[in-house]
Amino acid sequence: MPTIYNWLIIIFWIVWALVWAILARVSKKVISRPDEGVQYFGAILFLLLFRLIPRRYNHPSFIPHTPEIQAVGTVLCAVGIAFAIWARIHIGKNWSSGPSVQEDHQLVTSGPYRLVRHPIYTGILLALFGSAFISGSIGICIFIFVGLRFVWRVNTEEKIMIELFPQQYPEYKKRTKALIPFIW
Repeated sequence: MPTIYNWLIIIFWIVWALVWAILARVSKKVISRPDEGVQYFGAILFLLLFRLIPRRYNHPSFIPHTPEIQAVGTVLCAVGIAFAIWARIHIGKNWSSGPSVQEDHQLVTSGPYRLVRHPIYTGILLALFGSAFISGSIGICIFIFVGLRFVWRVNTEEKIMIELFPQQYPEYKKRTKALIPFIW
């Protein structure tokens, strides 16, 4: 039976999806985009693997299922969603659904981008990590899959940004970590 923590996690992700859907309509025109065919292959592979995991392994046995642990997971999810939404709102029209070059492309280094270069990914990963405290093994699998996907995207985005901003981006990289403030 779902707990209040399960419902809160679901509500947080619905809020995130609604914000993304609304704000996705407001972005600059994409001029070029690297081949993203890998993302579809990865998604299909993940769905196949998800179907192969026996149900008995899809429970939170690796993490104690206590109210305290669920509360921590819920807080991590809420903070992650809030951070991702802040970053999405702050980047405004400069956002795109994937690594790309846009019309009048700008380098954003303020707000959450002052803390990490890819705060949307940071927020989503934190929210997924917190969600895994509630959902268990499958949540950890999703966290790992999305994390690997984001690492690939970070590398692709970094190459684009260095090409577009050869002077400013290396300086920005020196003073700002990619995904985890002060660490990585």
